[in-house]
Amino acid sequence: MCVLLKNSSDVSHRATGPLTSCTSEANSRYSNMNEAVNSLWPLTLANSSLLGDILLLTFTCLAIWISGTWIYNFYLHPLREFPGPKFAAMTDLWKAHVELVQRRGIVEKLFELHSVYGDIVRIGPNELHFANPTAYDDIYNTNNRWTKEKYMYMVFGEPGANYSSFTTRDYATAKKRKDVLTPLFSRRAIIELQSLVQEKMTTLCDIIAVRSKEGLKSNLEQGFKCFSLDTITSFCFARSMNALRSPNFDSTTIHAMKAALPLLILFKHFPVLHWVVFAIPNWVNALLNPTLKGYQDLGKIIEDQIDEILFNPSILLENSEHPTIYHALISCKVSNPTSKSSDNRNDLSQPLSKKELLAEAWALIYAGTDTVANTLTMGCFYILDPSNVDIYDKLKTELLDAWPTFDEGVPSPTYEELEKLPYLKAVIKESLRFSHGIIWPMNRYVPSNGAMISGVYVPGGTVVGISNAMVNLNETLYPNPLVFKPERWLGGGISDNESNKMTVADVVSFGRGPRSCLGINLAYCDLYIAFANFFRRFHQVEISKGAGLKEMIWKESFTYNYFGPPFEVIATPSER
Repeated sequence: MCVLLKNSSDVSHRATGPLTSCTSEANSRYSNMNEAVNSLWPLTLANSSLLGDILLLTFTCLAIWISGTWIYNFYLHPLREFPGPKFAAMTDLWKAHVELVQRRGIVEKLFELHSVYGDIVRIGPNELHFANPTAYDDIYNTNNRWTKEKYMYMVFGEPGANYSSFTTRDYATAKKRKDVLTPLFSRRAIIELQSLVQEKMTTLCDIIAVRSKEGLKSNLEQGFKCFSLDTITSFCFARSMNALRSPNFDSTTIHAMKAALPLLILFKHFPVLHWVVFAIPNWVNALLNPTLKGYQDLGKIIEDQIDEILFNPSILLENSEHPTIYHALISCKVSNPTSKSSDNRNDLSQPLSKKELLAEAWALIYAGTDTVANTLTMGCFYILDPSNVDIYDKLKTELLDAWPTFDEGVPSPTYEELEKLPYLKAVIKESLRFSHGIIWPMNRYVPSNGAMISGVYVPGGTVVGISNAMVNLNETLYPNPLVFKPERWLGGGISDNESNKMTVADVVSFGRGPRSCLGINLAYCDLYIAFANFFRRFHQVEISKGAGLKEMIWKESFTYNYFGPPFEVIATPSER
């Protein structure tokens, strides 16, 4: 054994002894080991030049691939003749730059582009957007069965899966699911359950009345959100969220749903973030963003109900006062989330999974909450503006004639009766025209054989779409489109020439064609009852300062959503 001697005399005395031979042997072994490590591990600092060469080669190949792709997209792609921003023609990052760097709505930008480039604009290497309303029926008409575009619809729900009828991209599979739910949302079914809608609206008006009597303002925008959330959850699940009972309608669930919407923009452009967010446990997400807790609370309620039903399906008959979506879906056998395909499996013999039931529930909640509440909020902004006092007076007069008294025992007008009021109907149509429903273009893939859209041939495989706003704000169809004018629906301001008849029949806020909104009948019932009750039950409504038309701030995140100052009111109840 070699021993390190502390005594220098010992060292000098034994310099030619065993220590010398041991040290030499050790140095030799260390040298051999170092050479072995270098030969087996080429990416060490000793070979940093090789690492640099590999990185340089990697970045060079990447640069060549990107440059080649951009050159192809710009000069050789089948869409090269269509006009649009050069950056957009080369890469989809153009849209990410608009929404995330410039912080602008993509539809807002599209209006600018169409004013420069015309009716058809290339907004991606393989994407066209249209402005002419005739393109709407070309893309979304009843006979078309075009597949939904992947990158827009994949942002909803769990990443990598298309579990709901809304997110399922191929028409055939989605139709089977939609056909199961259609009877629940039929006009007859809605009429039978309209008392549920009336109950929620009465609650909203009563709370506003009590607060106003105490001199307290009420947040009307949040109140409408709570009304529509309680309505859709009661209708679909026979379990209300009771958001209306939150102090000043300050529901944590409403806040969470609103906070989650901007995430769709991030998920759309950077799908990896979608996977990351869903991989993080709920309790961690709640710590990172406490606002999302209300979203998780609602999810827990829905999930517990689904677990209860899956464990004991007979509970549907025992505990539900009326049919729910689960009465229809629990026996539905149309898809399987274990599929390796982009949508669903081909084996249709198994019932829907828990994930599919959850996805369908969330799709209905968002659709039934945002679109209705946004329409009510938008309409009230315009009707209550001092410059539109004539609209307010006309609506009040019509409602007073149809609903002359609040005497106890006298029922409120039914949905069917309210539908017959022409000015109320015109107000609702105009409110829908301004709120748009889904504002993002609902993109589709053109079939492989191509298609004629707005009189122009578009190659197969192209992503195409047109925002509802392009139709609803078209100045040819609606002269002075930025003016809130219910009279235009009474024959006083809508173009009725032959080429535009497809739009005159109705606004497109609920979509068109085979993938149009499933809940249109419920939405109209909500709107008629809500507008009628609010403007009949209150004699005078005063908007708080700083919440008028000039201060309105609406932002795009799939739907239009209000992010302006609190839309607060004090309302004086009608005496009769």
